[in-house]
Amino acid sequence: MIAGVAETLLQLEQAQRVEGKFKVKRVDVDDGGVTPWLGVDTQGRPLLFIPSDKVDNRNEWHGASLIVEVSPNTVTNEREHALIARCQRPAFFDYFVMLVQGILSKMSTNSGIDGALVAVKEIDRWKAFFMADAPSHVLSAPQLAGLFAELTVLERLHESGACVAVDAWHGPLANPQDFVLGNDRIEVKATLGSGPLSVEINGLRQLALPDDGELLLSVHRLELHPNGTSVPDVVDRLVDAGIPMADLHPKLAAVGCHPALDAEHRKVTFREVEQRCFLVDDAFPRVSPETLNTNVDALEGIHYRVLLGAVADADVEHKLVALVVPC
Repeated sequence: MIAGVAETLLQLEQAQRVEGKFKVKRVDVDDGGVTPWLGVDTQGRPLLFIPSDKVDNRNEWHGASLIVEVSPNTVTNEREHALIARCQRPAFFDYFVMLVQGILSKMSTNSGIDGALVAVKEIDRWKAFFMADAPSHVLSAPQLAGLFAELTVLERLHESGACVAVDAWHGPLANPQDFVLGNDRIEVKATLGSGPLSVEINGLRQLALPDDGELLLSVHRLELHPNGTSVPDVVDRLVDAGIPMADLHPKLAAVGCHPALDAEHRKVTFREVEQRCFLVDDAFPRVSPETLNTNVDALEGIHYRVLLGAVADADVEHKLVALVVPC
């Protein structure tokens, strides 16, 4: 049944259109507890219905494309109440199906745990995605280039197996550096320019040294190329490599790369011309809290450019370089 979620919901939607009634169908999930139900309400909206007395209105949540409610159980006599996750927009149907599949899969592997609580935890992973409206404007080429570079590093970290790469990706979370690997940090920069290599640094903390680790600056020179690779292409590779969509898409949506814009974003394709890595240390040219003798919290809006032509590359054998540079 987990594999047939989309088919079941479409069948229920067709029946609802004909009969004009609220339609539900039981889902066979071997979790040793209550039975979840797939449904379509009287307005044609697909939903997941899980009887439970372990949830209350504190678990309710309203996003632009998904609503989660706790209501009286009017479908079964298993529990007095039920958790209902309802897709609000047809354009998000495929992603709602992915969410439901994830919930049902985790219910089947978490026998003994209340199904609604399992659902709440899984929904939390998708909140950032369902919370926002699909953006109406495509990302610019420089914005896509920056994201392309970050996803390239994410892909290489995932291939290395050195960490849970998507968890290490903090760029969409507005952190100073793009990747956090224990005590170490990686900042990723992209440039579409063909002149002397340089990068723009945003703020005083982007190149601030971690307390007990190291900071690597990975710089990617890209060019627009008709036979190159798009950002959605890299996303497809990451999903094929085993990174869950539920972990990846909310972070992409947070930076304006929504699946609804994939068709436009696929038109912008890149080729990586050069990658250089620099170990940021006391000798690296930068402005940061430790280089200023002042209260940096009183400073804002600081951006500057670092010319990298005369800066020595990090040793290719360095542990962080080995993670982000392909063999």
